[in-house]
Amino acid sequence: MAMEQAESIRCFLIPISDHNLLLPAAVVAEVAGFQEADPVPDCLAEQEWLFGFANWRNQKIPLISMEAVITGERADPSAHARIVVLKGIGGRLQLPYFAVLTQHVPRPTILFEPAVESLDEFEPIPGIHGQVLVNGEPALLPDLEEIESQLHTILFE
Repeated sequence: MAMEQAESIRCFLIPISDHNLLLPAAVVAEVAGFQEADPVPDCLAEQEWLFGFANWRNQKIPLISMEAVITGERADPSAHARIVVLKGIGGRLQLPYFAVLTQHVPRPTILFEPAVESLDEFEPIPGIHGQVLVNGEPALLPDLEEIESQLHTILFE
């Protein structure tokens, strides 16, 4: 009798201050060492979640603080901070990449459907789709489409 093969998805658990983000590996372009970001112009200073602009492969890409997306307050980068460069998923030519500040090195993981459990008691947060348990560990599912759309609006419209 042949065993059914479970569907698997390569992902990253990305540590931010009090949470982990769960992202499919397909949207991650690179995990880079932390560098001081170029500051945002004064006209964007009220966008607390826009941390600045990172230099990546001879490009300046927006760097966001998911802590500020979730709580409205940025977290200072830790000594182990990294920048996770994400591929734009909205097809916007002006925004092919953006980055998320992470407090520690992201952990690759392979998800199998039985290992992921949705948490129904999740309180909605702007920029977050929901929360799941991954092998018993809670993780937030960021709404990359919404975040990218907000970035495009404040930077290019």
